[in-house]
Amino acid sequence: MKQKIIAIGQGGGPTSVINDEVAGALYEAKLAGARVYALMNGLEGLLYADVPGNIIDITDWEPAHVREAPGAILGTTRIKLKKGDDKDEKDNAKITKIRENIERLGIDNLAYFGGNDSADILQALGIGVHGSKTIDNDLGNNGLVHHTPGFASAAWFNSIAVKNLAIDIGSYRVRGRNDKGEECWLVAPVTIYQAMGRDTGWLALATGLARVDRYGKVDPTKAPDIIWPREVPFDQERYLSTLSDILQRQGRAVIVIGEELVNTDGIPLAEVYGRDQTDEHGHAQHGRADSFNYANHLGELAKKRLKVNGVKKVKETPIAPQHIQRSYVKSIVDSEEAFEVGRETVRAILDGNRQVSVVLQKVPGSTYYHMVTARVPLEQIAGKTRYVPPEFIDGIRGPTEAFIREFLPTIGGAKALPHYERLDFSKAVLIN
Repeated sequence: MKQKIIAIGQGGGPTSVINDEVAGALYEAKLAGARVYALMNGLEGLLYADVPGNIIDITDWEPAHVREAPGAILGTTRIKLKKGDDKDEKDNAKITKIRENIERLGIDNLAYFGGNDSADILQALGIGVHGSKTIDNDLGNNGLVHHTPGFASAAWFNSIAVKNLAIDIGSYRVRGRNDKGEECWLVAPVTIYQAMGRDTGWLALATGLARVDRYGKVDPTKAPDIIWPREVPFDQERYLSTLSDILQRQGRAVIVIGEELVNTDGIPLAEVYGRDQTDEHGHAQHGRADSFNYANHLGELAKKRLKVNGVKKVKETPIAPQHIQRSYVKSIVDSEEAFEVGRETVRAILDGNRQVSVVLQKVPGSTYYHMVTARVPLEQIAGKTRYVPPEFIDGIRGPTEAFIREFLPTIGGAKALPHYERLDFSKAVLIN
């Protein structure tokens, strides 16, 4: 019997656990006695398979070593291949070339890890098992997918970052007297933290996990004070009014926004005030040097437009951690789930599947956190965007209790977060 050859590739933005998926696929392929090829830079490596180093035999690699590093260990790509009637001559030529190279290399099938754009490309190609991944958590629809590998690790990082930044930048809060001798906040720090997630607010809302105490209860007095997901249209006056109330009351504020906000007409603010660069798929690239920066914009509004009784100076600090949030930490739960998604992609290939996506689903009726891998038709993932449902959004307060209950286990529960004792500052010493 001919030895099967399985090719593994990665596409789109990396996650902290995308290499765990590759490791799972490699592990399962080795168990089955298959030969494993790596597609360097995904389908671009396959397109230019004649370039030395673009196709690598990794059969002898140790899966445990693959899991160690962040980023996409095989390199990634933003290659765009249109499908159906949208295809042009260039697309047809690329698809034909990739299919020819698959045949010439003797590849039986592809295990390809990526988001909805990667699924879209596999559909255009007509071959490949898709392993779901994206920190944005926006694949498929609600009910089909619970969450995606990579989301939990980014959510964990952002929650810790926001929790600690609230204390760090909040240290600049100063109470004193203004020129009239009235008590006021001489300095009121405002932190604007921009989470990733271009089309949806999943990651921004997940920073609400920072409010969870050591017992798993939500403390509404903890930061963030405002969480503004993409699903809630941005209203400048509401923003300034809410922020003013918070600063007047406590002299500091932490705001979390998504990577993109839209106005009440559904138009991204970047199109109103500036213009973003776009990638091959037409998506705005918010991290480029000349792109519109949402955190900076909200910080500028706070600095120039905000007038607050009892506040002398607003000290704004916009923060956009960009790629750090998807590469810095790895949730153990996320890592193990990603590994299993990788294994299932190869099992699907060995079962003869060619156009499916492997996703994570919650076991129906389970009374505890229990996820399983599932195979769904690729067409239900390709090019689809899963928005945050209304029952998970409490306006600009952020996530509902239902959201917290549903996604806290993905990062490892309340014990995965730092918890700090509240000290007693009530014993003031006054000058007579």
